[in-house]
Order: sequence, then structure tokens, then C-alpha cells
Amino acid sequence: MKKILSFFAAMLVAVAASAATVNIAPDSPNAAGDNLRRAVRDATAGDVIVLADGVYKEADQIVLDKDLTIQAA
Repeated sequence: MKKILSFFAAMLVAVAASAATVNIAPDSPNAAGDNLRRAVRDATAGDVIVLADGVYKEADQIVLDKDLTIQAA
């Protein structure tokens, strides 16, 4: 049992160590506005997406299909 718990603890540390923080900002008023959608698409499970202040005008739905953290700056 101790070996199994040690294995899972090591896996959690490995996942946490590989997580990235991605800082994004809204596009200019004239741009298409897909920074958030692109960041979600390119992220891997465990990543943190940090949103700068502003209005994010996304043209399409954003599908969250992995474990991400999205937070304000």
C-alpha cells in the first residue's frame, strides 16, 4: 500500500512540475479576438491561464476538455 501511495504522490509532483502558466490579454477592438480560445486549445492539463484586465470578444464557443485553471491577473 505504501508503494502505491508513493507512486501516486510522485505522479502528482510530476504533473504539477510540468504545468505552465500562460498570460493572455484581450485583442485590440479591431482584431478577431481569439486569444482565450487559442490559449485553451494549446494548453495541456494542469496549465494555468491568467487573464489580463479587459473584454474578451470570442467569436465561437470555447470548449474546456481538459483540467485547466483560468484566473484573473
